[in-house]
Amino acid sequence: MRKKFLLLTSLALAGASLQAGAQTADNLYPCDLSGEKDRDSGITFVTLEGTFKINSTQRHVFQDESVLSAGIGKSLVPEVTYSGPATKMSLYIDLGQDGSFDAADLMGYGLPQQLPTISIPSETVPGVYRARVEAEGDCAVDFLVNLHKEECEFFSEILNGNIWAPGYKPLPLSVAYWTAVSVEPRPTLEGFKGDRLTVRHGQNIFGEQYVSGNRQWEEFEIPAEGVSELYPYQINGQIYVYGEYADTPEGEWTLIWSDEFSGDAMDTSKWSYHPRYSSTWNRFCAVDNERPVVNKFDQGMYKSYCMKTPDEFLPAEKKEMISGAIYTHNKFYLNGGYVEARCKTNPHSGNFPAFWMMPTVQYAGWPSCGEIDIWEQINTEKIAYGSLHCAWRYPNNGSVKNNYGSISKPIPFSGGTMSNVDAALWHTYAIDWDSEHITWYVDGVAYATAKNPHYSEGKWTESVTWPFNKPFYIICNQSVGDGGWAAKPDLGFDYQTDFDYVRAYQKKDNLNYFSTKDGNVSGITDVIPDSDADSDAPVEYYNLQGIRVTGDTPGVYIRRQGSTTTKVLIR
Repeated sequence: MRKKFLLLTSLALAGASLQAGAQTADNLYPCDLSGEKDRDSGITFVTLEGTFKINSTQRHVFQDESVLSAGIGKSLVPEVTYSGPATKMSLYIDLGQDGSFDAADLMGYGLPQQLPTISIPSETVPGVYRARVEAEGDCAVDFLVNLHKEECEFFSEILNGNIWAPGYKPLPLSVAYWTAVSVEPRPTLEGFKGDRLTVRHGQNIFGEQYVSGNRQWEEFEIPAEGVSELYPYQINGQIYVYGEYADTPEGEWTLIWSDEFSGDAMDTSKWSYHPRYSSTWNRFCAVDNERPVVNKFDQGMYKSYCMKTPDEFLPAEKKEMISGAIYTHNKFYLNGGYVEARCKTNPHSGNFPAFWMMPTVQYAGWPSCGEIDIWEQINTEKIAYGSLHCAWRYPNNGSVKNNYGSISKPIPFSGGTMSNVDAALWHTYAIDWDSEHITWYVDGVAYATAKNPHYSEGKWTESVTWPFNKPFYIICNQSVGDGGWAAKPDLGFDYQTDFDYVRAYQKKDNLNYFSTKDGNVSGITDVIPDSDADSDAPVEYYNLQGIRVTGDTPGVYIRRQGSTTTKVLIR
């Protein structure tokens, strides 16, 4: 169960009339009325959407199909007309949701037709509550009241797909309460199909539908493709759209790995916390018991933070900030495919979040080993950055020159940018990657492509000029700049980037990945040493961190025999 975008309300009083009707009250919420049953009296309770009325033969009525709405911390102005013998009128709301009314639930009272303006307490938990207007000793009407936040949340969980504003534009984070919203879902890749998606709307949408007999939310369906309108009465609290686009036989892509971040903790079969090192991006990575503070998993998201070091970690922590970062190293990696995340961040001076990849084997050192940046955002810029790093991009780097010498041809690629991308909104960032190219996408729109130049020059072999034909793992992190590319951090600001999901796809005829989550190892074949290798030398195996191992457990290892070093898969 999930989460997603914010919808605002500015109305102090609004509501929905859903097929209004009167029913006898149930066993909850007892009503003790004295006096004769037959009398010429009644209550008419007027709202913006209609009228509640008790006639002379009904002393207690529950109008359970009508809902009055009011903003938490705002005012509710009841209009009541009454004829009968009672001299006092009272309004109750069961804020405790315990199925009864008591003195603590009394919101106001007065003379008939003179109920005062009611203030909804700011600490009220959003929900649909039972309320009652009572002409004491004579008659009463019960009804439902939807007490909502100023901001109404919008969530979505659509496997192999997403939901947008029409034209596949990002949905806004806020929309006026009780205002129609148009949405347009679509699958992530061609070949995935869906029929219907479900929309749940109301309050406490991940909880029970009924609390003390009071309905909190309802559901309806929309088509899985095309534009659909959510009507004003459906924008009445939290909105949750969920469903799935299924893999089909005719599709060329298949989902090989994903994390929807649906749990309340990191899935350790998929991720690890990234260690702290000395690079700009990882210099503040949290350690030990700091990690849960800046790596949070809730509301169906991974929330990565960078903040001033909390006092509780001082003076043991010498760094002025701590930051969040997780990676799939040793748990999932792939060689090629379509890799996508849905993200939003909080742009601010010094902001430096990233969704990116590094190779499992890095013995050549950086930048020679290669790096794929799927998305980065800097400071307050409305620019999505996608880039590649390799030795060829830094030919004047000291270690690069020592290893490979000079190269005469300038690099033909380094990535690209897309402008006018408001990173504070939800966007999808992705790459389509194979041995010949890497293409970057924002919201399904391609904006840059790097092509394998198949170029060699001296020691600059193709594996150096295009070091991207090997397995890479995924990193998600929130970092801050150092005054170089991104500005120095603002110690008074909490930086935050939310990752809604991370998904990886590959073409069905070219599976090449490793995942400890499901034990899946596909396509990485054994590599046999050349015939002129040191065949008499002993064979040694090392894991991808360079630690010597026995090599008898299934996985990918480095096999060393004399002067020959190869990567092998042990099944």
